[in-house]
Amino acid sequence: MSMKEDFFRYLGPSESLAGYTRSYKLVFLTALIDHMDSNGKAPAEAVAGNFLLFYRERKARGLPADKDADRRIENAESSSEADALAVIMAQPWRVIHAKGFLDYISEYGHSYFAFARELVDGMCFSDWVAARALMQTKLKLYFKRLDCAPANAPESRREIDQLLLQDFRQVAEDIISGQITEEEEIDAILDSMTAFCDDTAFRKLFRSVVQAVAQDYPETAGSYSSW
Repeated sequence: MSMKEDFFRYLGPSESLAGYTRSYKLVFLTALIDHMDSNGKAPAEAVAGNFLLFYRERKARGLPADKDADRRIENAESSSEADALAVIMAQPWRVIHAKGFLDYISEYGHSYFAFARELVDGMCFSDWVAARALMQTKLKLYFKRLDCAPANAPESRREIDQLLLQDFRQVAEDIISGQITEEEEIDAILDSMTAFCDDTAFRKLFRSVVQAVAQDYPETAGSYSSW
């Protein structure tokens, strides 16, 4: 599998938020793509500025910055670009860098985020456009779930529940088929999905989905029958 394929798989399907505990990763990557040059390199200061502006605009519209946001993001209107950069480095950058997709470099007294050379070489302009569009779709889905008031919007609540079921099934298929194998990664994905529902109810529902999906994989179904 090429790094481009790995990258799009890492971003995930447009209808799924599995693995996205916060919006930071999507906002950060969008800002990076918006500011990068032909070598996949973008000034860290400019990226941090766009990252911070996104949350300032949400706050200006009377919306929460994010669910359980870092105080520097929750108080985006009074935070600095240096604050935003600290949040980026502690959270989305660290995770994406560990996957091998991104570096942080210094040149001539300036700092830059830079996509891995292999990824840049494998991506054409239309690929970056597609990646950014995917991120925007997922951001809209993320905040649609977050901003929805369940008690006052039953139709939206039902739609959100259906989307959650899609997420559950996608993750269940990846686990059962062996595409996700690390226990730590599985736990992180499952924990991220509790951002939108009660944890106890989520665990119970996810177990039932795993058992149902396992029927599509007869060779492993028995391993999950006791879940």
